[in-house]
Amino acid sequence: MSVLSFPRIYFNGYMGWDPATGNNNDYQPIYDASNAALNFEYLSTFGPSGPTGPLGPTGASGTYTSSFREWAIRGEYDPCATPPYGATTIDTSSDCVNPPQYDICHMSSRWNYYGGNECWLVDYPAGGKQTLTTGGDLAYKQPAGAGDAILDKPVVITGNTFGGRPSNARLIDINPYCPWSSQIFFGNVRVGDDQTFLAAQRYMRMHMRLSFVPRTTANMMIAGVMGVVFQTTFPNNLLQSNAANSPLLQSLLAAMQQPGAQGLMLRFTVFSTLYYQNGVFNNYPPVSTADQLESMYRQGMVFRNPAYSTVVGTFGVWNQGELTTAPSGHMLVSANPPSPAGAPQSSHFRQIESVDAAGHGEIRLKEILVPNPNAPADLADADAALAADASAASAPPATFFGTAFAELGATGNIISLDLGNTIPDVGPSGPKYDYGPISLGVAFGPTSFTPVGTFSNYDWDSYMQSAGIVDVPLRSGITTQTVKQWLQNGGSFVLQASGATASVEQQFWAETDSRGVYLDECNSTQLTVQVRYQNGTPPAGTRLLLAQYYPWGLNTAVGNWQYFGASAPTGQTGVCAAVPTGQYVNFPGASGPTAVVPVTIPQLNGATAPYGEATVTLQYNQPGFPVIAFYPFTGPTPPTPQAQVGLGGPANNSYIIGTAHYSNVRTMPADNALLQEFVDCWNATGSYAGTTPFDRLQTWDFIYSNILYVYDALFPVMDQFMPLGQLESVEAAVDQLVTMIDESWVDQSTLYMPVTRDLSAAKRLILLTWGDLVNRKYPQEALQPLSVPCT
Repeated sequence: MSVLSFPRIYFNGYMGWDPATGNNNDYQPIYDASNAALNFEYLSTFGPSGPTGPLGPTGASGTYTSSFREWAIRGEYDPCATPPYGATTIDTSSDCVNPPQYDICHMSSRWNYYGGNECWLVDYPAGGKQTLTTGGDLAYKQPAGAGDAILDKPVVITGNTFGGRPSNARLIDINPYCPWSSQIFFGNVRVGDDQTFLAAQRYMRMHMRLSFVPRTTANMMIAGVMGVVFQTTFPNNLLQSNAANSPLLQSLLAAMQQPGAQGLMLRFTVFSTLYYQNGVFNNYPPVSTADQLESMYRQGMVFRNPAYSTVVGTFGVWNQGELTTAPSGHMLVSANPPSPAGAPQSSHFRQIESVDAAGHGEIRLKEILVPNPNAPADLADADAALAADASAASAPPATFFGTAFAELGATGNIISLDLGNTIPDVGPSGPKYDYGPISLGVAFGPTSFTPVGTFSNYDWDSYMQSAGIVDVPLRSGITTQTVKQWLQNGGSFVLQASGATASVEQQFWAETDSRGVYLDECNSTQLTVQVRYQNGTPPAGTRLLLAQYYPWGLNTAVGNWQYFGASAPTGQTGVCAAVPTGQYVNFPGASGPTAVVPVTIPQLNGATAPYGEATVTLQYNQPGFPVIAFYPFTGPTPPTPQAQVGLGGPANNSYIIGTAHYSNVRTMPADNALLQEFVDCWNATGSYAGTTPFDRLQTWDFIYSNILYVYDALFPVMDQFMPLGQLESVEAAVDQLVTMIDESWVDQSTLYMPVTRDLSAAKRLILLTWGDLVNRKYPQEALQPLSVPCT
């Protein structure tokens, strides 16, 4: 039952995010992310006003990188801006040069050029911003005592340690342009203090799940209106604890030793992200606007400018059969946008119709006025209707619910709901939308609804106290066995709010812990997908359709998936309408963007498992960022993949990104041909014939101009640790470099370089070979051919 079982420890507070934003400009394709290179073709269109000079190491043979950095902290136009979201007049006061018809101006390095991709749970007592445990439940209606020693204690997430130096956890996107592929790499999690604590060593990194857009209808910038869920688990053998003076922690530790349990689960929701918070959540130089940030950068000030989210979370029991990184249970997805209780009586009400997400840029909500079928008769008068509609315009609009999970309690009393990312918020600090009592029931069709329980304790204070978990007591005469029998007979869970169906159970669930896959040129990989039907064993004959999507737009303003077999949307031209030249991966035995694989039913503890499994094989085809969506089905005919999948809107009978089942894949740059070029550079053969062999500076120029320059340009924070444009600095740290690019560190370590994980196997081998040359004082001997393993 995951964190929905007892006992539980709750916490809330804030999460800090420090992404380096130079590689995720959503408005300009300055970065060729697929190939991990600057987009020189696009950058050249700026002419003398853009980055200029030869590409080479800073202070050696070129000035391009320093020129790029100066250009990156200046405003430039958005080439893809169109009405109604683009401006309708040209902003002649901005720094933008040669603006198009609709001039939207952004700093090319965006809002945190000096970020280090770190993330952390905030502990800033001086500003009153901390992440602390708030309570817990030993069992239903048995809350932890107020004096329990694990309560009101810090919750901390940290990275790995190197040379005695700790690091923070890392926020890493598979695709730097898109808002659905975030991962958290970390080393340890700890809750408590020196006397009473539970410490857990990382077992598997976390992946962003269940995005909810819009979670709030307040006017918030960038991804502020989005909520997402992260989860990870820890086997018992990776835990350390001291439960002195904490009956709650003692109870949790005991539960993790019971038959069927295998360790600890951590699940948390982050939402209401705020930007430009320096001086509020930290003691960095205060900055509150993009214009102020640009001015400070131009003055030569170097500082971080993190964003901060509110976080609520739960520690609970991890049971056998449950995935590490994906929440499971009876999955309820949005069906209709219910109106808040007490909304003004009017002839119409506001409703969120659509969501347009421009990558990490602004998420835009489109509202419409919908006739109110329950409008009072006196609103037939035009003047009265107009006055009432004016009142409605100031009320929160009707919006969809986020995903919820339901689990039947171990007793006959309750059904537990995870509403951590379900009920929308009016603003970043509440309150919750008020729908009055919400009903949980079982439906056997679109007009059938049998309520099994109601709840009202989803308000802001209750939510913050218990991380959105609500235990719904069943109505008199109904037990969990009754509900289970109804579900087995074809019923489905439903949530009703304001008298309307708000959420319905999604029958199939298909998830994998391989949510973020890195696949090198000439290789293939396999992943396992767990499939459930109404949180149980799928029917015999269940199969899994695999459908390959690409991010749309391809290079900027990424907010949707586009199916490889469908035509891309129209309305843009040039770089704004780019499409892939071919599939990023191939499915063995299939010639197109889909494949079908069988779902088998394994054994768990000598019995039929409450889930099925499918094995998915992916073969490298070309560099890019494919999304592999999973469509479970029964019967002889596979479903038709959706042509496009977006971030928000209703999910009933369709996929949105928040309810879809998928894996993000990073097919790495195709750099294998670069291996021979490096050998030729050192040996003075091939295209380097006639040059000096075994030349230190010539080889360094190759290393910088083909590998290091892009990180030097886009991640200036590296100057504080290892200036990548200075040969002597990199040589002095070469042992550290070759350690941190080790392939074994890619999947888990927070210390891996580059932190963005876009170094191909070929370039890694080149750096390792060059590091060996440095350590051997550049021996005057030829290199043999290099090659990377291929499957």
